[in-house]
This record gives sequence, structure tokens and C-alpha cells, in this order.
Amino acid sequence: LKSSQRGQLLSTEGNDAILAEDALRQNAGQFSGPPAEVSLFGSPHAVGRRFVFVIDRSKSMGDDGLGALTAAPLELTAALDRLEPTHQFEIVAYHHKTVFLGEKQLLPATPENTSRLSRFFNNLAAFGKTDHARGLLAACHLRPDAIFLLTDAGDPSPNPLQMRTIVQTCAGRTSIHCIQFGFHQAPSQPSFMRKLASQTG
Repeated sequence: LKSSQRGQLLSTEGNDAILAEDALRQNAGQFSGPPAEVSLFGSPHAVGRRFVFVIDRSKSMGDDGLGALTAAPLELTAALDRLEPTHQFEIVAYHHKTVFLGEKQLLPATPENTSRLSRFFNNLAAFGKTDHARGLLAACHLRPDAIFLLTDAGDPSPNPLQMRTIVQTCAGRTSIHCIQFGFHQAPSQPSFMRKLASQTG
């Protein structure tokens, strides 16, 4: 390339970099409005701008068990209706695998995105084994302000290494709010859900 051509190329690359940085700033600014308060099933409020809802879809959570996959969409719809487009959310359903409402990324809380909730749950079948750590780590990697975990806390519980990994991935940035489904009063002994809630604030 001639000197003038090289200069034009460098100038173009510099402009592209500046435009990319501006786009990132604008995108970050879109989600910097006032925080929201979210509560499910009468829980204490989680405060933030980015929320991930993690729901166990193993067999015990279906209509032949606790019916949680029928009850949860009603609560989630009410919660999402209180969010603004400046807030973000994602839904992660898990058993031995995970599925996402979006493309494994936080979505703006627009009416278009929240309207996808009903179809998402209608396509969820309750079956398979439970892998709580898989669902929680998928949510943690999205770096939300708060995670809501909805499960019956069925075995197997996350092992100590998985628990440490989940808490470390939250890194003091993400609080995990745990809601346990069941037919009886919650057991008095500490469960992995109580530990997660305590260790993540």
C-alpha cells in the first residue's frame, strides 16, 4: 500500500473502533435506569436491573407432582409486567440439561420479549434427572443482579465444590433468592438453598 492508502486504512480502523466503543456505551446506557423490585410467591424483594429466573423442570415439578411448572408462569408474568424496557431478564429451565427463553443472554424487558413466556412454558415437559448446579451456573454466567431459583430441592444437592463454584461465580455481585416448592413445611436443617441464599446475600 502507498503511504496515503495506509493512512486511510488506519483512519478507517480507528473510526470503526470509536464507533464500536460508542455503541457499547449506548447499549450499557440503555440499562442504567432506576432499579426494579421483584418478588415471587410473596418472597422478599430483590432489587436490581438484571434478573434471571431459574426453574427446575424435573419430573417432580410437573402436574403429576407439585404443579410448579403451571404455577410459576403466572408469578413470572406478574413480575415481568412490572419491569421496564431498561431492565433485563432471562429464564433458565433445567433438569439434566438447560434451556433458555432467549439465546443464552439477557433480554430487554419489552412487551415483545415478556410475551414469549407462555409459549416457553407450554413447550416445557417435566422429566429427567435434576442437576441444580447446571441451572445455577448457567444463570450466574449471565452476570445478573439477582437470581430466583425455583425448585423442590430434590436430590442430588450440589456437592461442596459445586457450591463453592456457584458462590465464587456470583462474586458478591449476584444474590440468589431461593424458593422451595413442597407439600409440607420446609425442613429445619440447613439445605443447600438456605446456604446459597445466605452466602450470596
